[in-house]
Amino acid sequence: MSITAEQIVELFDEDHEDLEEIEEGEWTCEYKDNEYRSDIMKHLPTDTFWRIDLGRSGSYYTEFFYEDTEATQVRPVEKVVTTTEWKVVK
Repeated sequence: MSITAEQIVELFDEDHEDLEEIEEGEWTCEYKDNEYRSDIMKHLPTDTFWRIDLGRSGSYYTEFFYEDTEATQVRPVEKVVTTTEWKVVK
């Protein structure tokens, strides 16, 4: 079984039970009243992961106008981050 990005968007818009939310992004201001957000969803029947990109314009004081939702198949990748700390020599 395979699924298309268009079908994932339809399931997302319907809040379908076949999609499990893995990460919910935060709305980020891109320019003035334009915001975007990316969520990560898992399509349970195919065991695939999808990034859902959302965009909107407007404001809390008026109303928001939403752009077309887009879906892109992604895969999880583990990343190890090393940081350096500096301690006083005694």
